[in-house]
Amino acid sequence: MRTLLFTAAFFMGSAGTTAGLHGQTVDEIIAKNLKARGGVDRLRKMQSEHFEAHIVFGSDPPGRLLVVMRRPGMMRQEVEVNGKMIVSAIDGTSGWTINPFRGNSGPEPMNSDQVKNMAGGADFEGPLLDYEKKFNRVKLMGKVSVQGRDAYKLMVTLSDGEIRNDYVDAFNFLEVKWEGKVTPDGNGFEVETYFSDYRTVNGVKIAFRLDSDSPGGKNKQQIIIDHAEVDKPVDPALFQPPQP
Repeated sequence: MRTLLFTAAFFMGSAGTTAGLHGQTVDEIIAKNLKARGGVDRLRKMQSEHFEAHIVFGSDPPGRLLVVMRRPGMMRQEVEVNGKMIVSAIDGTSGWTINPFRGNSGPEPMNSDQVKNMAGGADFEGPLLDYEKKFNRVKLMGKVSVQGRDAYKLMVTLSDGEIRNDYVDAFNFLEVKWEGKVTPDGNGFEVETYFSDYRTVNGVKIAFRLDSDSPGGKNKQQIIIDHAEVDKPVDPALFQPPQP
């Protein structure tokens, strides 16, 4: 759910064989991360994710959040802001949104930046699984402290040139932080997200708490998952715009 954060407003190379700190290589760190998340086979077999949560923007009261994802690249998100529901969805190719704050009651098409931003969240495998086959590059930037814990900093260059940083806990090898740029409407801004309260759901590790902000800004967001399901059957029609 990395790149769904702040949605109301996540090359073939030799990096995998480059030695890292204390003898760890990029490929070793990635392999341990994938194992900690549930294992490569389990992650490849995942067909859907379903989250019911509450979300807090700054000092606003909590709102409801629903996120449903399904292969290939489908995602629907419903987020409550000040008592009104914003609905957005992509079907793997295009997307639509209903935003009452823009005065519309029917679906409007997303622009390319919005679709790209949401598509990143719809990739529940993440950029590290089969990263070379996806033409991503990964470089170990060293060991840093994240909220008092040692973590490996991985700089990930996606196939389209976008750069993000993923921080993997040096002890349990789960992701503890993500940072990158979100560009929902053509104007990009930096976002960082902290992941905690991991729980196992149908063989997959899920972070039940996500704390995000825009460094140097006032945008803060917290997501607390109340209920999560993995591989729950999902009707593809859920990602299509409602008919008049």
